[in-house]
Amino acid sequence: MTQAAGLARSSQADGLFTGRYRPGNRCSADMVRVYYSNATWERVRRCRVLDEEWGFTPNQIALAYVLCHPFPVCALIGQRTVAELWESVGPLGIELTAD
Repeated sequence: MTQAAGLARSSQADGLFTGRYRPGNRCSADMVRVYYSNATWERVRRCRVLDEEWGFTPNQIALAYVLCHPFPVCALIGQRTVAELWESVGPLGIELTAD
């Protein structure tokens, strides 16, 4: 049986996991509407904990989460610099579990 691939648009949450945004920061209304929730800030916090344990950035962990699903998924990323692109390649070695 053929599976359709998922397409993860904004797989790194428009930079939310980079540390650029914090609760209460001024940003676009779309950022607030889409991402600003207690559940999202808890995800950011957990990514920071894994960053301390594993040495991968929260942004890399967020992308690894998108890529670790058991179904085929393509993650769209929108880096602005070569350095940001190289940072996004890092999660290719991260294997996440349900834990």
